[in-house]
Amino acid sequence: MKANSLLRSRYLPLLVWICGLLAIWEAVSWMLLHVVKTPLAQSKLPYVHEVAATLWKYSGTLLKEGGATFGNAGIGFLIGAAAGVLLAVLMSLSRTVEQLAFPYAVASQMIPILGLAPIIYGIVRDEQVSRIIISGYITFFPVALNMLRGLRSVDLPAVELMHSYAAKPWAVYWKLKLRPRCRDCSAASKSRLRSR
Repeated sequence: MKANSLLRSRYLPLLVWICGLLAIWEAVSWMLLHVVKTPLAQSKLPYVHEVAATLWKYSGTLLKEGGATFGNAGIGFLIGAAAGVLLAVLMSLSRTVEQLAFPYAVASQMIPILGLAPIIYGIVRDEQVSRIIISGYITFFPVALNMLRGLRSVDLPAVELMHSYAAKPWAVYWKLKLRPRCRDCSAASKSRLRSR
């Protein structure tokens, strides 16, 4: 009984807001069409029930095309994340690589996506490949920056302890830097998915 009232009290305001916004939408659409008599009013703000009917009518096409877009974005995300992790590892291992690559990585973020997308499409001439490249481009810099920050945030006493045990450099890197960052990354992605 208590859990049921908790669910109602938690979701009731959300339901009231959604119903209220849909009612306002329907009222404004009716006003545009019948009171203000705006030309092409239904193309500017169609009725909610017409939007729902159109979504239902074309749901197969929307799912098919949405799946293709989501797949391309997923592939681009994986490629961009892998490239970002690789660059972050290389920059954490070598100051020279960081001094060479980091300014270009920062400068690449100064280019607006809306300006870059047509250029990439003009070069590649394939919608799917250009979507993958744009998705990877968007993912690359934040992953590289945050991974580099994480790789540099190792406790100095832990490193000294590993050196006192005569650990090899690759063991120090793997056990103190890379493996915990991978756990942090997976925990962060899980918490982000939970919060949505």
